Amino acid sequence: MSRVILNPLRSGAQRLLRDPQATHAAVLGAIVEQPVNERVLWRLAAPTRHRAELLVLSQSHPSFEHIVEQAGYPSSPDGSPLTRDLAGLLSMLEIGRRFSFRLTANPTRSVRSTNADETGTRARGRRVGHVTANQQLQWFTERLPRAGFKVCVDDEKQLRALITSRRRLRFDKGGQLVTLQLATFDAVVEVLDATAAREAMVGGIGAAKAYGCGLVTLAPVAR
Repeated sequence: MSRVILNPLRSGAQRLLRDPQATHAAVLGAIVEQPVNERVLWRLAAPTRHRAELLVLSQSHPSFEHIVEQAGYPSSPDGSPLTRDLAGLLSMLEIGRRFSFRLTANPTRSVRSTNADETGTRARGRRVGHVTANQQLQWFTERLPRAGFKVCVDDEKQLRALITSRRRLRFDKGGQLVTLQLATFDAVVEVLDATAAREAMVGGIGAAKAYGCGLVTLAPVAR
């Protein structure tokens, strides 16, 4: 896991903050072996006026000099990227262990096409984003056990508080407008299935992973 500090006052950082395609390209450019054949996940933390954080999960050790030079604090020692091995954290994923959990996701559902082609074959379903907070929360609570975790809440009020941010992301992709419905979930979770939890950490959760969604971050909760 790597952390790159961005300077939101610089034009390079502003481009990354508004265009997920630009961020995706910059992140993949940090991987030494090209073309990139490994799973790379990333997330932009909510920026303040003078600081934003780019988190990147990769299998190999990346190099972020180009991002720091164009969008960070290249003259400050505190602006240097930090990278740490997640092996220790992954080894802590044991059944019953609790963690603070954060995920920015693109909650979606699959909608089947009602149209058929001339052969009578129906087209493949398409993904449709969940729009309301209730829909997004239901997606999260249903999806999380498949990722090896369960949410630790005592009542409905705590459950609703799991969504800490919601926004709609729009950008142009080859002349086509793409719209994603994003939600950030913060929770205390308990490990149900250690293997599934490790797979979720490494592979991400949900759709739109190329656009800053799906990265899971964990911090141990004191027993």
